[in-house]
Amino acid sequence: MRIGIIDDSEIFARTLARLADRENGLETVLHIESGEALPALVAAAPELVFLGLNLGDASGLDLLPRLRAELPGAAVILLTAQYTVDVAEAALAAGARACFAKEHLVPLLRALARDGVDALTSPGPEVGRVRSS
Repeated sequence: MRIGIIDDSEIFARTLARLADRENGLETVLHIESGEALPALVAAAPELVFLGLNLGDASGLDLLPRLRAELPGAAVILLTAQYTVDVAEAALAAGARACFAKEHLVPLLRALARDGVDALTSPGPEVGRVRSS
């Protein structure tokens, strides 16, 4: 599975790419430190996009509809250090497949490597969780 990353933290983006590539067998075709490089991400055509909530002077929630329009076949997961139910609901309403706190990234990557995007639960009371099977 190819993934793209949009996050304002270069350290986080590089760490996520390293975890995805080395430990979980996911192919990171591109990682981006800001939302300004969206055309390059679209050209890479990832199957999954990890999108940060805070992107410096932009919001992942604002970028999400454009990302969904330009990559309709890609699943988008919003990642945030400030996870709340309100953020998760806003992300799902804007077209995200799921919303996760950044601290839950390692189990998420393992589940995605094992089961693909189907590892994500459907929206609802289980937002931000992965199946345990």
